[in-house]
Amino acid sequence: MLKFGLILSILMSATIASAATPRIDVRQARQEARIEQGAISGRLSQRELATLNRQQDRIARAERRFESDGVVTRQERARLHHRLNASSRTISHAKRHRW
Repeated sequence: MLKFGLILSILMSATIASAATPRIDVRQARQEARIEQGAISGRLSQRELATLNRQQDRIARAERRFESDGVVTRQERARLHHRLNASSRTISHAKRHRW
């Protein structure tokens, strides 16, 4: 019974943490889909793909770090959106131009 309660509390805290930044999560998913589409279509080289994936991983790590205390402040959200904006520009540029 104690084990079930522990598992339930862990699942609930994970749900609450991911619910803290739903708009950011949607943007990340869309950007990852854009990167995948670029890889499938051949518009992104392996090098570009690796660079873009690393950039997305850094954004996800920053989001987890900001969520770790249970609150994502307005400034932290702004930093994440700024990073996502920069990443979006990089994705667009990479898909249009070869590096």
